[in-house]
Amino acid sequence: MTKKKLTKKEKRSKYNVSLSDDKEHNGVKFRSKLEVNHYKEFLSRDFIEVLEFEPFFLLLEPFEYYDLEKNAIRKYGKWSYKADFLLKVKGLDRLVVWESKGLIKPEYALRRKMWYKLYSDNYYYITSKSLKHAKLLLDELEVRING
Repeated sequence: MTKKKLTKKEKRSKYNVSLSDDKEHNGVKFRSKLEVNHYKEFLSRDFIEVLEFEPFFLLLEPFEYYDLEKNAIRKYGKWSYKADFLLKVKGLDRLVVWESKGLIKPEYALRRKMWYKLYSDNYYYITSKSLKHAKLLLDELEVRING
């Protein structure tokens, strides 16, 4: 018995997410449907401007160290973090880094802590787990801004 070859629409990632090309809006490709939904929500709000997609933040510079066990110099590359959106919100004194995160893994939690240590003086940070959660956060933000 031969296995049926799956089409791209039928394939799923290891997190059971569709790999089809339905994660695009206005010519912009996104990594998840949640990101697409958040982007559409940002566009519907007149107090939010999307400045950048996948902003890059350096968390740790590349470095070398001496490995005594192997008697050799060992190199580590840079450690970085790419958020989903960089937003300008009218009425706030700093830009907002927005992360659309359905499944929070331990590595993300560690990167987020490092990000807070390095960048929280210059940016605000929001993690949203769903479109419903995003709408709630944005409604609260709008009330806070408009008084």
